[in-house]
Amino acid sequence: MSVFGRKTKSYPESTEAQAKRRREFRFRASLCILSGAMLGLSFPPFPLGVFACFALVPWLIVLADIDEMGTSLRYSYLAFFVFHLITLNWTGGYVHMHDPYMMIAGAVTMIAHPLFYFLPTAGYVLARKYLGGRVALVALPFLWVGYEYSHSLSEWSFPWITVGNSQSYNLAGIQFISATGIYGLSFWIVIINVLAFILYSRLAQGVWLPKEKKSILMAVTIVAVYYLPCIHGGIVLSQNPPGEPERPVTVGIIQSNIDPWEKWAKSSFKTIEIHLELSQSLLRDSSRPKPDLLLWPETAIPFYLLTKENTSLLKHVREKIDSLRVPVLTGLPNAVYYEDSTKAPPSAKRLWTT
Repeated sequence: MSVFGRKTKSYPESTEAQAKRRREFRFRASLCILSGAMLGLSFPPFPLGVFACFALVPWLIVLADIDEMGTSLRYSYLAFFVFHLITLNWTGGYVHMHDPYMMIAGAVTMIAHPLFYFLPTAGYVLARKYLGGRVALVALPFLWVGYEYSHSLSEWSFPWITVGNSQSYNLAGIQFISATGIYGLSFWIVIINVLAFILYSRLAQGVWLPKEKKSILMAVTIVAVYYLPCIHGGIVLSQNPPGEPERPVTVGIIQSNIDPWEKWAKSSFKTIEIHLELSQSLLRDSSRPKPDLLLWPETAIPFYLLTKENTSLLKHVREKIDSLRVPVLTGLPNAVYYEDSTKAPPSAKRLWTT
């Protein structure tokens, strides 16, 4: 090896240096796995939404010691891959039916989608490198929420795992999203993570002592930022919105135990009959208040009920539902056919018939 024309010798890395590098890798990888696991477990069905408020701290600890962009992105991929593995494993149907196309699609989603998180990661790493750590931490909530919002606008939109969705069990704490939307909730979560990381880093570096005034003030700030939305939400939930009736609206939720794979294979009207029977059973139950509305699943009617071919069946279903004497809210697939292709919108698909 030569440097400016002078030949030099390169020596292999010592055993001690190699062991140190392996320890660093294991430590960083463990933190990234912890970060991804906390993010994943904060989403339903796990009632652990509080994990999301601190899940980014291990990830930020890893990035704090890395200046090289490629290394930062690789460790970040590990964290977000674990996150996707926990939250999206069900999309592949790996434990049921084993449809090969669905399994491939699920695997591709879990492997490829973490790459989208390179956008906020790269923005944070560049901000820290050129503008300093403080500016980067201030920018992180904006970078994260900006990424989530932009990711909801195009054909590549994927809002399922917007981090704000992790708080679905925290009914009181999420009431402020009536003004901010789901992205306000994401912003709140990332702010708590940033504050927790600042507290950790100051204590770990010895800049602050555990019982020092600054440490206590930061801890109190984190607790306050976390609980203030809950206090606000509690007040909101205890009051009736302006113009709303004093009497609460009672909703009866109908959820049948039908395998999604079998739902579309069974007789279509058989599925409707099951939901009608469950609705009648609920209405006959005198121990419960009579519902003002019955809520059926989004695919309780698994066929194109509104097409011309099913006019008579639509009439029959309406008569059955009217006999309940309670409004029903449900979902069903629908298709609009255009005999004149010039009147079809650009999003329409051509149906080939023989």
